Amino acid sequence: MNLKQYLAFLTFGTIVSWFAFVVIIINIDPVTAGVLAFFILYASMFFGLLGLFSCVATFVRAIKSPKQAVEKVMKISLRQGFILAVLIEGALILSSQNKLTWWMLLLIVACVGILEFVFVSFSKDSQD
Repeated sequence: MNLKQYLAFLTFGTIVSWFAFVVIIINIDPVTAGVLAFFILYASMFFGLLGLFSCVATFVRAIKSPKQAVEKVMKISLRQGFILAVLIEGALILSSQNKLTWWMLLLIVACVGILEFVFVSFSKDSQD
């Protein structure tokens, strides 16, 4: 799969996820909605964020360093998009439960930073 195909599929999936998110926001009453509705809401938002961050990161990395292998660009961008989506989604879930505090957010950001550091440290591609 080349870069254009990857970005086209990723963009299409992202648009579908955001469309599903908007449909859920418009049609679901949060007072009467069950756990399944909230799960679908958060899942659609997660995949929308994942696609958005991955698309933007892939596009920026491809322009910034055109000599880098396409697979490496896609892998790094998808990993970082996933980590950012988990960070935002986790903060929103904690906020909806009134459990988000400044120190909890700082702890989440530190864990995400450590996770990214571990990925970079053990990556065979970082040796190049």
